[in-house]
Amino acid sequence: KMKPHIKTDYWMSIEDDVICPPDIISKLLSTMENDKSVGQVAARLMYRYPSARGYALAWKHLNVEKDPKEVIVKKEGISIPVSLDRKDKIYTYYARPKLYGVEEITSVTTGCTLLNMEAINKLEFTPFDKGIIGFDIVLGFQLKDLNYKVLIDWGIDCKHMQPDGRIF
Repeated sequence: KMKPHIKTDYWMSIEDDVICPPDIISKLLSTMENDKSVGQVAARLMYRYPSARGYALAWKHLNVEKDPKEVIVKKEGISIPVSLDRKDKIYTYYARPKLYGVEEITSVTTGCTLLNMEAINKLEFTPFDKGIIGFDIVLGFQLKDLNYKVLIDWGIDCKHMQPDGRIF
């Protein structure tokens, strides 16, 4: 409902449990401005729940015909994929975090992200299409469908606060 009221070229999303570095906007903006085909760029934000602690809130997808866990473990060395039952046999899993560099990826968190409003204005927000749970993951698919890139800047480190005060 807010899209018609946003009159800027970019939209920044920072969730209330995320701590960002002071220069987050200029860093994400410099990555976005270098390539007009970028629809979204996010900072590294680690998953805070025990089930996938140590993994980034960034996802990759594989088209697989056989057991996806076997394929992903061989390809990425990751043992905690996100399991989705999809008709088109696309399997979603957490990306292995890196310390630096910008990487094109399928989906990233909206917890600390910069979005290209040209791309966003082309989207119809249907958070649960494609059988995927989570707006973040759906957004990545939608941007890719419109031929926009989704990037993660592994060198920008945001922190995730816990309800008990711990920070990851």
